[in-house]
Amino acid sequence: MDVQASVDGMRAADASTNGSLVVGLSDMPGNARGVGVAPALDAQEPQGQPTRSEVEAHLRGLFGPSILIGPGGEITKQYFLVGDLGPTFLKLIHEIRPEQPQPVFEAGKPITAPAPGTKVGGADSHSILGRMLRGREIEITYLADFEKLTGARIADPPMPSQGSAVTGAPMQVDVANSTPVALLLVTATAAGLTAFEGALDLFYTSIPQIEITVQVIEYTNADALAFGVSRVNAGTPNLENLSSGALVQAYTSIFPLRQPVVGASPVTDVGLFTLGGIHDSWELNLVLQALEANNVADITSSPKLVVRNGGVASISTLTQIPFPRAKINQLGTEVAAEIDFKPVGVKMNIIPVIAGKDTVLLQLYADVSAVTGFANTTPVVTPITSQRSAVTTVYLKHNHSLLIGGLKSVTTFQSETKVPILGDIPLLGFLFRSTSTSRQETSVAFQITPRIVNDRGSPTEREQ
Repeated sequence: MDVQASVDGMRAADASTNGSLVVGLSDMPGNARGVGVAPALDAQEPQGQPTRSEVEAHLRGLFGPSILIGPGGEITKQYFLVGDLGPTFLKLIHEIRPEQPQPVFEAGKPITAPAPGTKVGGADSHSILGRMLRGREIEITYLADFEKLTGARIADPPMPSQGSAVTGAPMQVDVANSTPVALLLVTATAAGLTAFEGALDLFYTSIPQIEITVQVIEYTNADALAFGVSRVNAGTPNLENLSSGALVQAYTSIFPLRQPVVGASPVTDVGLFTLGGIHDSWELNLVLQALEANNVADITSSPKLVVRNGGVASISTLTQIPFPRAKINQLGTEVAAEIDFKPVGVKMNIIPVIAGKDTVLLQLYADVSAVTGFANTTPVVTPITSQRSAVTTVYLKHNHSLLIGGLKSVTTFQSETKVPILGDIPLLGFLFRSTSTSRQETSVAFQITPRIVNDRGSPTEREQ
């Protein structure tokens, strides 16, 4: 018996297929069954020709151990299509003709599966997959709901009250929301199966992917200046007339320093200047309090991830900040505080789409929230947060960067208590007033860099 010495396919030889044993199962048009090895494989092979076991070992080296080899050399192999891959495959085998155009598959409605043993491909095929088989023919059996993927959550929910994802309790099976898995059985010759797997690689494995690098830079500058006046001790007035019979015997001016909030907590350090003296029977004895504080913070986060072409890349770097919530009992006489947690940080959704050869269309939504101050509420202080958002669509070259700036906020607080008229006297007016000024400036910038991934499966320069 003559055994062909070539494989009519595109699969490259590897360690398991090296050598002169190459079985030809050509299924080019003109071969009725498309099988070059006859059922007589079970017979004794002439000397120098591969045996049945050698042929099967070679085929398993080409297509994996989980295949079924028929007596005529036809191969049956299974494929598992998870989630949306099954409906996508059904679209690929749909025959497109002028009188029967491509139908519109509505979301949520099942697609009719082909009957078992349906032929795909051949010289007269008009389906997308059939045309890619280049005249070869395969036989398919499709089972839509072969199994359901169920199990426990792999992440904790956002709210701690919903419980932890990892527990010792049995898994809750949610069949309605589980992921369907379709089973596809393909029967073909070696060349036909090679062409089919090449088409699968083109549709699924070769989908372009984009690496997204995001740098979030947040710069905060806060400063405060405060003045206040207090007495040296409890029994000494600030200004006293030592002479007898004076119309004004003494004057007391106490405006203590109000400690401003810079950053996350009030500043407790103060500068004290003790002033005193006697002039023409007037005694001055007081303490001047002064405080200046500055706080500079530079926060940079640089997440990086890879997303398929047209997919959604979601980046979230959040911190759970405690927020008190007042709770009043039924009598209305007691006030308690319950603590809630709110996420504060950076949330970003990016949809990259490759346009042309090396251009990326970026659809971007960015949301930044931060704690900018604290409100003096009782019984605990309450954080004050700010939120800034940006939505844009831009075209970028491969490995170029998009910079989003201008998300800037400036907050200024001024507080002053004084004695009328006396507090407005130039220079000496600070003895009769207390002032506090705080200013906070926050700037946020985004730098987003898309990179089209063209080196999948090949070593990088560093590895080489």
